[in-house]
Amino acid sequence: MKDKAPTLNRVYRELRKEVLRGDYVPGHQLDLSEIRVRHKASDTPVRNAVNRLVGEGLLKNTSHGGYYLPHVTEDHVRDLIGFSLRELILGTEEAEVVGRTIAPLPSNLAHGNVLVTTEALFREIAKSGGERARRTMEHVNDELHAIRLAEPLLIDDLQVELEGLIKACAAKDWQILRERLKDYHLLRLQLVPRLVTVLYADRGGVEGASDEARENYQYRR
Repeated sequence: MKDKAPTLNRVYRELRKEVLRGDYVPGHQLDLSEIRVRHKASDTPVRNAVNRLVGEGLLKNTSHGGYYLPHVTEDHVRDLIGFSLRELILGTEEAEVVGRTIAPLPSNLAHGNVLVTTEALFREIAKSGGERARRTMEHVNDELHAIRLAEPLLIDDLQVELEGLIKACAAKDWQILRERLKDYHLLRLQLVPRLVTVLYADRGGVEGASDEARENYQYRR
């Protein structure tokens, strides 16, 4: 029997990348037959790959055997941002107590994509609280990834903001780092309605966004 594991892993990686890249609007119903054709795979590896993404919280399944992207609501995004801040503050406190140095980011990240670099930095900070904290932050990063894709439309100087976080980490200036992490998250909490609206409106939908958020988005455009 032909080993399906290589096909499963390939389909899983490609589908995961598509979801995180924001190729699908939240609530989008996946067409498994289209995925089979597009990824040149049979039903079993496709379903196994999709179920793995369900286990990671990136997809949801229905009682009828279908799969879709979770809807993004303002309340859920606020909860995620608040949780992210708490985990990162705990990470800095743990690093300060044990004298841990946050590992410097690889040069290709430090000078590359702001979103990817921010997520890598947050994983490193959370890692001070242990492997469980690192995995938790990785999951939070995944859930917030699509929202963060909308940030360049609404937030200026993302690179400057990131560089401030990296410098505070490198200097082990924990108080400054905590202040900058709070500023980072509070700004996004203020922008949640507009971020959610951009996530949907760029793809023709606004479910989960408030009337005020829709007006803000139209004004921004």
